[in-house]
Amino acid sequence: MKKKFSIKKLLKWSAISFVLLIGLLIAAPFVFKDKIISKLKETINKEVNAKIDWKDADLSLISTFPYFTLELNGLEVYGVDAFEDIHLAKVETILLSFNIKNVLSGNYSVEKLGFKQADFNVLVLEDGKANYDIAKPSEEKEDDEPSDFSFKLNYYFLDNSTITYNDKSLGVYMALKGLNHTGNGVFKGDIYSLETQTNAEAVSLGYEGINYISKALTDMKCDIEMDLEKWLFTFKENDIKLNETQMGIDGWFLMADDFYEMDISFLSKNNTFKSLLSLIPGAYTPDFGDVKTDGKLSFDGKIFGKYSDTSYPGIKVNLNVDNAYFQYPDLPAKMENIFIDTRIDFPGGTNFDKLVLDVKNFQVEFLDNKLKASLYTTNTETDPYIKSQIMANVDLEKLLQVIPMEKGDKLNGMLTSDVILEGNYSAIENKKYQDFKAEGSIRLQKMNYASNTMPYTFAIDSMLFKFSPAKLNLVGLSTKIGQSDLHAAGTIDNYLAYFLKDETLTGSFSIKSKYMNLDELMGEEEATTETTTSDSTESYEVIPVPKNITFSLNTNIETLVFDSIPLKNVRGVISTNDGIATLKNVGMEVFEGSIVMNGEYNTQNIEKPSIAFDYDIKNLDINKSAHYFNTVEKL
Repeated sequence: MKKKFSIKKLLKWSAISFVLLIGLLIAAPFVFKDKIISKLKETINKEVNAKIDWKDADLSLISTFPYFTLELNGLEVYGVDAFEDIHLAKVETILLSFNIKNVLSGNYSVEKLGFKQADFNVLVLEDGKANYDIAKPSEEKEDDEPSDFSFKLNYYFLDNSTITYNDKSLGVYMALKGLNHTGNGVFKGDIYSLETQTNAEAVSLGYEGINYISKALTDMKCDIEMDLEKWLFTFKENDIKLNETQMGIDGWFLMADDFYEMDISFLSKNNTFKSLLSLIPGAYTPDFGDVKTDGKLSFDGKIFGKYSDTSYPGIKVNLNVDNAYFQYPDLPAKMENIFIDTRIDFPGGTNFDKLVLDVKNFQVEFLDNKLKASLYTTNTETDPYIKSQIMANVDLEKLLQVIPMEKGDKLNGMLTSDVILEGNYSAIENKKYQDFKAEGSIRLQKMNYASNTMPYTFAIDSMLFKFSPAKLNLVGLSTKIGQSDLHAAGTIDNYLAYFLKDETLTGSFSIKSKYMNLDELMGEEEATTETTTSDSTESYEVIPVPKNITFSLNTNIETLVFDSIPLKNVRGVISTNDGIATLKNVGMEVFEGSIVMNGEYNTQNIEKPSIAFDYDIKNLDINKSAHYFNTVEKL
């Protein structure tokens, strides 16, 4: 006899199944949490050479079903050895999501990854060592067995994060702040298609201490197809916007075992001068949208060829601005007749004699003031050739009528220039000065600059540089900075070798001053040294001595104030060479006696600078000098 269908039994077993499912969803995170964290730590310890830790971890399933989501809070990654105590990453929250099916089968593959309020700090030292290179060599790993923990990302994001890249080996610095980034990926065998969207509140880019992009607003759409078998990356219809400048980028990049190969083109999608103006540091003000401007712009280029130990890629860049002008709101005058015609051309390879930098014309006018310059260089490897001209006649006070400055800023003075350079470096090297044309001067007179951001006024009464093939002659410099005065004269002996051949800059100067207040120039907080308590926490910043400048300074200062101590008749020779500052017979009168110092301050290893001085001390008043010697001891 057949049993009757029972609605009650169906509801009963459905309820039981539902309760079991809910129970499983609640219990699963507790069951798998330790396993997932254990696998994660096992993989980290096996694969990387760094100090990695997090404050706490949590695993959820119900709110992110069908994914387990592991949340790590307070994640920190610190380097070891040369990068001891330097963080690579600090992340407030990191989220890793695993498909429940994969976890149940023992495959811990991360399919979604997210960072909230992350701070990534990438540092490359002068010798090329990088703090991101934390992967252990295969010989250091305990075994070569593949890990159960892997990445197969379908989605990842960064939320309100910061990335800093400081490459001291190349002199490149980049910072991205307020960074938001998302990426969606699709796997098709070894082909991975990635669609990304990025925006940042402030992007800065510098090279050799010069900021080329400063705190630019950024919006970027980038689609990349990655062939993970060939390590071929193809860029498709990518748009990058920096402030008002929009660029299109297309091409491909191949990562082979012993070389990189590329063919990447870029092209400005804005044909107005305003977009270029927005990239100039300081020009992109809050009222930039109301700037009146006109003029044609064209900007394009490409990077192509191989990069390896024996070859460099080629580069072509063209920038042209035709008859442009701009005028800021609330300012009475405009910057006009702006013309720029520039190209960079290098076919690739290793023969840098074929590199050409050609600034055919750079011109700007305002209120009867004019600046015009040109520069052409080639044959840079063997016998550099230069042809350059700088002509200027600028009333600095009139700049206030065309360039926005901070409220309360004051500027005046007259800048004039008529410099002409033309010839091959070999003429200078062989002292055939008649074959190299170098003439003219740069003069600055009656300049005064005051700002609410500066505690003192900066003034140059007169400054005159005269050019010749053999040397750059500082005929005279007379300046006053706050209470301090400074008068200098001297020569730079190899300015062309420094510019054309990147040789060490050499020169000698005499420096005189009636009164110099270092406390004022350094700022009161920096100049004051706490020495009265044993647990003082003051710290001094290391001031590097340039390695590529060799100068000799013959010093004569009647009164020098440092740490509130007046030092009288400071005289002697201070020289710099290869990162070392040397003091020779530097004497001073202090506390009714005298001190003569000989020694050196060595910053060749900036991480561990050293000081070695000998003192010849005579007739010092003990009571008055007690505090001073505490200061010396602290220093």
